[in-house]
Amino acid sequence: VPKGTVPPEMPPWMAAIHKKMTEGRTHRNVRLFLTRLIVNRPKVFQPYAKFWLPVLTQLVLSGEHGGEGLHYFVIDVVVTMLSWSTTAILEDRQLASSLLEHMMRHAHHENRGVFRNNLEVIKSLTECWKEKLQPPTKVIYDYFSSTGGEDSKIASRTGIQLLGIVVANQMLPYDPVTAKGIDERKFYIDFCSLMSHKYKEVHAAAAEVLGMVLAFKEERKDGSIGLLQDLVSEHLTTLMATRSEDKALICLQKIQLNYPKLTERFVDKLIFKLPMFQGVFKTMCLEVLLSQADVRPQFYLELRDKGFRDTLSHRDELTQLACLAIVQKMLRNLSNEQVTELLPLITAFGSHGSLDCRVAMYDILIWMYNHYFSPDDGEGMDHDGSNKKELLAAVRDQLLQGLADDAESIRLKMFEFWNQESRLVTGTLGRLTQLLAVLYSTSTERHFLHNSTNLLLELTSRSPDFTRTIFDQPLSECKFQDKSIDLSWQQRHLQMTPLFAATLASQTGMTQQGGEAAAEVGGVRATQQVGLAFTPTQEAGGYSWMAPSAQSQGASFTVGSSCVGPSQDPSSEAQQSSLLFRMPKNPLRRTMKPVEEGFGQATLKAYDSLPTDPQEAQRTEMLKLKRRFVRDRNITSAFFAKTEAKKKIMRDEQRRHQRAARDSKVVMYRKYREGELPDIQIKHSEMIRPFQALAQKDTSLARMLFASLYEAIFKQLESIVTEREAEAIVTAVCEGLNAVLKSSTQFYPPLIGSLEDVCFSVKQLSVDSSAAATASLTSKQEPIGIMLLEKQISSSPGNTEAPSAKRAKGNMPSAATVTWVELARLYKSLGDFDVLHGIFSSHLGTKSITKEALEAEERADYAEAVRQYKDAIGCDSWSDGPPMQVEEDLWEESLLQCYNSLTEWGDLEKAAVVNVDDSNPPCLDKIWDDAYYLEHNLPYIMRAKLKLACGGARDDGFNAFLDKALESPEHRGLLHARYSTELTLYHILKDDLDRARFFAGTCVQSFLQEWPNLSMLLEKSRAAHLKQLQPLAEMKEYLDFMSSTKNFECAGPVEQLLSRWGSTFPHPKLDPISVWDDVVTNRCMMMRKMMQRFHDSAAGGTSSAADQMEVDGTGDGVSLSRLQKLFSREYVQLYLKIASTATAQSNYAVARRYLQLTEKAAIEHFAHDPTLKIQWIHGVASMRIQQSQQDPSPTKLEPNIPLLEQLESYGKGSLDSANNSLACHHWLLEGTLYDIMANAFMEDGAIILGTLPDPKMKQLNTLIGEPSASRPKPEDVTHRLFLKALSSLKGGVKAGTEHHKVSQDSSPMVKALVAMAKFCDAALRSKEEGVDVLLDTKQFPSVVVSYTLKAMQYQSQSATQQFPRLLQIVEQYPDSLDAFLKKAHDVPNWMFIGWISQMVALMDKPAGSAVHKILLSIASDYPQALTYPFRISSSDFKFDSSETGRLNQDAVDQVRRKLENAVISDFISALEQLSSPELVWKDAVDNNLRPLMDQSVGSRDEAKLKEVWQQIYSHLFDHKSWESSQDGPLYGTPSAPSNLVGARKKKFAQDYVKQVEDKFGKDGSKLLRMKGADFNKVSTDIYGAMQSSLAKATGDSLLKNYSPWLHNFDPTSIGHAIEVPGQYDGKSKPLPEYHVKIAGFDEKVLVMSSIRKPKRITIRGDDEKEYKFLVKGGEDLRLDQRIEQLFDIMNGILLEDTACSQRGLSLKTYSVIPMTHRVGLIGWVENTIPLKDFLKNALTESEEKHYMNGANWHEEWLKKFNSDRTKAYKEMYKKAKRVEVEKEFRRKATCVPHDLLRRAFMHLAVSPEAFLALRSHFANTYATLSICHYVLGIGDRHLSNYMVDLETGGVVGIDFGHAFGTATQFLPYPELMPFRLTPQITNLLLPHLYESGQLRNCMVHTMRALRNSHNLVLNTMDVFVKEPSLEWKSNARKQAKEQKLSEDDLSQLDVEWYPREKVQQAKKKLIGGNPVHIMRFDLEKGHARTPEYSALKAILMGDPSYNKRAKVGERCGSVEEQVDCLIDHATDPNILGRTWVGWEPWV
Repeated sequence: VPKGTVPPEMPPWMAAIHKKMTEGRTHRNVRLFLTRLIVNRPKVFQPYAKFWLPVLTQLVLSGEHGGEGLHYFVIDVVVTMLSWSTTAILEDRQLASSLLEHMMRHAHHENRGVFRNNLEVIKSLTECWKEKLQPPTKVIYDYFSSTGGEDSKIASRTGIQLLGIVVANQMLPYDPVTAKGIDERKFYIDFCSLMSHKYKEVHAAAAEVLGMVLAFKEERKDGSIGLLQDLVSEHLTTLMATRSEDKALICLQKIQLNYPKLTERFVDKLIFKLPMFQGVFKTMCLEVLLSQADVRPQFYLELRDKGFRDTLSHRDELTQLACLAIVQKMLRNLSNEQVTELLPLITAFGSHGSLDCRVAMYDILIWMYNHYFSPDDGEGMDHDGSNKKELLAAVRDQLLQGLADDAESIRLKMFEFWNQESRLVTGTLGRLTQLLAVLYSTSTERHFLHNSTNLLLELTSRSPDFTRTIFDQPLSECKFQDKSIDLSWQQRHLQMTPLFAATLASQTGMTQQGGEAAAEVGGVRATQQVGLAFTPTQEAGGYSWMAPSAQSQGASFTVGSSCVGPSQDPSSEAQQSSLLFRMPKNPLRRTMKPVEEGFGQATLKAYDSLPTDPQEAQRTEMLKLKRRFVRDRNITSAFFAKTEAKKKIMRDEQRRHQRAARDSKVVMYRKYREGELPDIQIKHSEMIRPFQALAQKDTSLARMLFASLYEAIFKQLESIVTEREAEAIVTAVCEGLNAVLKSSTQFYPPLIGSLEDVCFSVKQLSVDSSAAATASLTSKQEPIGIMLLEKQISSSPGNTEAPSAKRAKGNMPSAATVTWVELARLYKSLGDFDVLHGIFSSHLGTKSITKEALEAEERADYAEAVRQYKDAIGCDSWSDGPPMQVEEDLWEESLLQCYNSLTEWGDLEKAAVVNVDDSNPPCLDKIWDDAYYLEHNLPYIMRAKLKLACGGARDDGFNAFLDKALESPEHRGLLHARYSTELTLYHILKDDLDRARFFAGTCVQSFLQEWPNLSMLLEKSRAAHLKQLQPLAEMKEYLDFMSSTKNFECAGPVEQLLSRWGSTFPHPKLDPISVWDDVVTNRCMMMRKMMQRFHDSAAGGTSSAADQMEVDGTGDGVSLSRLQKLFSREYVQLYLKIASTATAQSNYAVARRYLQLTEKAAIEHFAHDPTLKIQWIHGVASMRIQQSQQDPSPTKLEPNIPLLEQLESYGKGSLDSANNSLACHHWLLEGTLYDIMANAFMEDGAIILGTLPDPKMKQLNTLIGEPSASRPKPEDVTHRLFLKALSSLKGGVKAGTEHHKVSQDSSPMVKALVAMAKFCDAALRSKEEGVDVLLDTKQFPSVVVSYTLKAMQYQSQSATQQFPRLLQIVEQYPDSLDAFLKKAHDVPNWMFIGWISQMVALMDKPAGSAVHKILLSIASDYPQALTYPFRISSSDFKFDSSETGRLNQDAVDQVRRKLENAVISDFISALEQLSSPELVWKDAVDNNLRPLMDQSVGSRDEAKLKEVWQQIYSHLFDHKSWESSQDGPLYGTPSAPSNLVGARKKKFAQDYVKQVEDKFGKDGSKLLRMKGADFNKVSTDIYGAMQSSLAKATGDSLLKNYSPWLHNFDPTSIGHAIEVPGQYDGKSKPLPEYHVKIAGFDEKVLVMSSIRKPKRITIRGDDEKEYKFLVKGGEDLRLDQRIEQLFDIMNGILLEDTACSQRGLSLKTYSVIPMTHRVGLIGWVENTIPLKDFLKNALTESEEKHYMNGANWHEEWLKKFNSDRTKAYKEMYKKAKRVEVEKEFRRKATCVPHDLLRRAFMHLAVSPEAFLALRSHFANTYATLSICHYVLGIGDRHLSNYMVDLETGGVVGIDFGHAFGTATQFLPYPELMPFRLTPQITNLLLPHLYESGQLRNCMVHTMRALRNSHNLVLNTMDVFVKEPSLEWKSNARKQAKEQKLSEDDLSQLDVEWYPREKVQQAKKKLIGGNPVHIMRFDLEKGHARTPEYSALKAILMGDPSYNKRAKVGERCGSVEEQVDCLIDHATDPNILGRTWVGWEPWV
């Protein structure tokens, strides 16, 4: 049948059935069968419903259906008829009414479920057929009027429900036709009487139906409504009068659900009785009163008097919901004062657990905000003039908190609220300025970035471009297919997850695995919190719940598990109705008032997945009424029990799945397409929406996005608004930024960082420097704060903004000065005293005392710093005028920091409190009145007070202050946010362990929230956060320990706890003493409390328990005396530990105090324990030794005398019972102290003896054994002190050896051995330098050798570093050789690997026998560690004919045989082939031929000449013989097979062989008669022709073209594996079997563009990794290798130096492997770029064109002196004046942007913090590199010889061809600067100056560390003397020729004289020589005979009028002076302006 049509007749087969059904003679069973057929196939019969309805109705009414009442068959029939109601209904009114009467008469059933279903069927019947029905009044009346017993209750309930159904369907409740004689009044009187029924289900349901009847009559304007109202009122009044208020209240509440008008009669009574009601009855009363809330004007006053405010605060959800509804309704009638009174109670619901309460609260607040905010007359000012700012601010704060509510629905609602134009304008610029003013609140600070970014980006959705594609056209015509992405979180793999799992919006074929349904096309899937399925939440078009548009008013749509729209009130009609049937859809009782017109327009539509056909939907719903019910109650109970158990299991599993689903939630925001080309047709929205979503979840991204948006908008500002408008916007944003920074209380790091990032990135913006500094300090965002203030200093040096200071007194500084001081505070917070000194030295006109105090702080002399600061603060008169206010603030803050570092808590308390309130006792509450005190004083007050409390002090005032603050919501929030750790300690002190545990948990949560937001670059900020963890963790351990009584039953648990604590301590160098004090003080306090708990347990327990506490043995109990002793010993050990740390940090005041505490405790508790006394005296001695080493002045040595006397006394008595380890340490301390005293007396003995008082002199005589009482001679004292030192050190060695024998612990013995060796070596060195040490040193060489090697036997690194010195001693003192050979045998041979070069160089020397066995052992065990050094050195060995020479030669032959390896030889030869043949030709001519050709024709060695020529010819040009023969050796290397030659070399030979043969002859015959000048010209011409092919050989090339052997390398075809070079460093035992072997070579080679054209090759290891090396030919890389080795030694020195290690000063080294004199490998340094390229990459096109002008201008300037370049330089040196040179230099500097290097680093940095980190690391590494290069005399530092690390910003030096001053001595244009310090490098540091600050101080620390350990550096340099490289030999000849030595003199000259001279130059630098005097020596050696020498010397030495170096003598007075001379020397424009053009000194 077509849909919508009604057939006129039935089909024949159906007509036959119908006939059968209507025939009277048809058997009942047949009719029932046919009826079941119809019921089972209702759709078939539905079109013909009009024919079947009467038949089926008659069947039901006939009773012939197999049972009585409404059994399941009747229900099925009726439901089937009702399901046809959309097609037809029963037209026979009487028949239909009869069916209704029949149904109602039999509606009741004893089973409640069946009864409810019957009512639903009757309700459905009434709804569908009500036009044809008359309600059976008499049947209903008979039900509810029944009386007596339980049956009465059941009948009444049934009647009430039936009447409710009638009224609910708008039918007459009383029908006279069906009443059958019952009077209407009686009907209602009897029904009203049901309100007095004792059962609630009766009287409540009756009242609800009465309300429905009243509402029905009111709507129809029925005249009888008054009667019914009176009847109801009368019954309710009677109930109230008979003390049935609860029943009356229930009835009244039910009535008002539908007819609230009736409640007017009872309002006064209810208000009066409101306080009497409790629980649910109070809720009912409030819901009844709700209807009158907006009617009675003084309703709030009436309720307030009855405790309404307390009721609102009571934690009962339903009651609070009712109260909130009342508040909302009466808002319009409230005054401002009343609203203000209620507001705190309302906003308290912000943290309420109920979603409905929070929804109601936000509805109220929205109304308030709309009512009190008027854009026209200003925020907070009403028309009546009343000030409402505070009210509006509180409302706004809570509304902002709604943006971060836990419920997604509220977040969306609040987002839509704030997104309205009336809140935030829709213009981008307007909203930009409004965000900071409107959207920021201190309480919502953590969410500001998320909210503001979202609201700012939401504006893009208003643009027409939002939905347009970024690119209109694809890359090319190609087909795209939608890409299917599997979102199944159960199965997907992490690496397969899309980066943006939020972009799949419309995909055909998009699937969900794991049982999840596929999404609709265009739908967005959101993981449900209550299920596993994905529910579409939007229509196609891409709506994101992360950034919703306005929602439709009243619409309800699913988002996650929340519902947006009208609140689902738990007290609403749906849940409170007493009717058993479901009411028809009606508006909810509690309807929220719309916030305003147009709020939430319907741009967000609910997704409807229900059937689209309403008739089908109704039929489906109707058929659900066919239900079956189990009659057996037991079966039912069992079924539901099993079901509940299964549900519980399912719920648990579902919760687990929900957690996994939330963790792996994927939301797709766009579709993906795939094709042959990338799909670029992406909408703008598809890029913006993911950013919005991610910004909501990721704080770091939100921070970057917020800053980027502001920066991007401001970049376009000038192009879109006028200049005046732009200025107004900038002003508004600056005001907003300042307001946030000044008002913040939480200082949320991402927010502060983002705001300061905005200000830094946008050049127009600036903020108050004090506010920025304070915010940065508090939020630990110092780097971005530093960058911001430096930007403001650089861009606005003349800024005159008003400075921010805490008090209006003192000299008010300029804004620039304030900024500098605030910048200094930031650097000081980071501990960067280097920059701090620069600021106070160069930029601030501060008092000298400030600089002195800061210097004292830096060297950890906090006591001196305190004295300086106190003097400054107490000074009232200053000769140079009063100090600046900011300087005074700095003094006070620094004083507090110094007291903190000194752990002087009493002084800290006084200093911190006196500024707040100087009364006695002070009022600490004043802190809250001043933000300055909050930020600067409160932290120290908290710390000092708690520390004093930990020590036992009691401070009731502080306790009251804290308790009061914790009661204030505002103050409590600040304390919780910033002082949770302190509050944990505070409550532990108060024994409030529960609260302490709460605050400890808060600390952990705070740390976990803040840690991810701290940038990885903020190393010090991260370290500061980490340092607080150990005290916190120990407090948590303590809390857990105290919570268990079992821990106090025996000593085991406390011993375990102390053992754990004893194994964990802060770092002794990196963690400040304040962190150590936290650990020590807390532990001592907690141990005292644990001891008290043990005492309490013993005193308060049972007698048996108390007895058990006194058990003293190994039982289960614990002895209190033993436990007290355990704690006391722990106290002493803690004191010793922190004293040792304070000594290591040079904090001697703290060390002294804790040593005093140790002495006191040891005397009190351990008088008979000598061990603790010895440990104490050791601590004192260690402190004195370090003090004396740092300040060896004679006047400071007097305290050492009594200390030595104490050490002597302990050594004679107590050491006998102490262990040998302690004895060894004791002797070492004593020996070291004696040595210090001896050296002091040797230097200044007369001064010391002259100042010593008599008592001290007597003590000294006693110590040294001087019998006379007179004053001895200084040399006698020195001699005796040295002897005492030697004796003590011997005792240390003996004790250490004994200890090692007993315990196998070698560390004490090794320390003693090294100390003894150093003492003896120092004596030997002094003697070598001509200083008499007054000791017999005959045995010292053997002692040094024996003890050092024995220490090496136990793998001592410090001893290993001294090994080169042993080789010197063996050479210088032959008698020590036997000791060397004896002890070296016991040292593991790998310990010598690091010094292979030094040992190999000794093999042909007289002392070579010392290393023969060592090298033979290494050759056997580690051949490839030795093979390359041995090959390159052995070629230079020369043996004399003596026995020693023969033995040396035999040893060399043995090593050579062990190292013979053809594969290694082939490998080296193959590497030689990578050398460019053009350069090989040039080297061969210069080094081999030219020395022979320079001789006159008749005197030449013709045989030698022919031999050399034949080698050159066969190696480079004889290409025809290469195929059939082998290449001959060219530079002493073994011959290589012919297959080594590549195509590149063959082509070279073919191109130039004819030219060479023509000029020199194939056999070199033409050379014999060729003049030297002719040879030079011809060879130069040939090389000039070769340069064209050389220039082309740059860039990528094929390896096979150079070396076929390497290209074809196959490790399987050779018999010997080759290890990847560079794996032997000598620092650990090698494991060759695990070393990486060469598996092959990459087919490509990179030819570098430098002069020597080195090649970068890639070695493939057998570990499947690649190793890149630079193959460098034509150079002896031994120089580079040794310099890298020196750098490694220097790194060790810097690491051991405290100042350098704290700053991370070190050099980045790389491996250098020389293989022959002319080829070697250099390890490739990844991620680096030459400094020149680094700079050029930052140039713009126009700047790049201008860049070369500098060189051009320099050449033009030189031509003024001479047209020939060489002569021009010489003339310029002599004639150019300083003024001219400096002027010309400044002109050339303008060719390069002054900030080019800064821009290069800015391009490299991803953030300002990154730039600061890069700049700081660059400065540190560059300063270190410069000093180390200076010490080694490394020159030729042009831009390409520096590499910049692109990851860290560090600098790496390369190419050390000119070292040890050769760039000054031998270059034609001598380098006159010590290192490169040119304008670009100094400008990078701006606004800081290079003359002071970080760069200079790092140089000072590096130089000081190297000078303190200069012997170690000089020892390593000895290899230069033993084995000079080829370059050094050549340089020696050059220098000899310069000195006009004859050939005979040259041949007889000792080859070692030149390297010794260079090492001596380095030594001068390491002992403080003036750099220009040292360089003058090199200049003189190379240029003394030139005409320009005098001018060069004058330029070098400088002018005293301009240069500091010229004012200093040959020796600098201090390290600082030496560095100042170096900086002056390196930056002198008179030198830089004359430098060679290729050096580019102006860059």
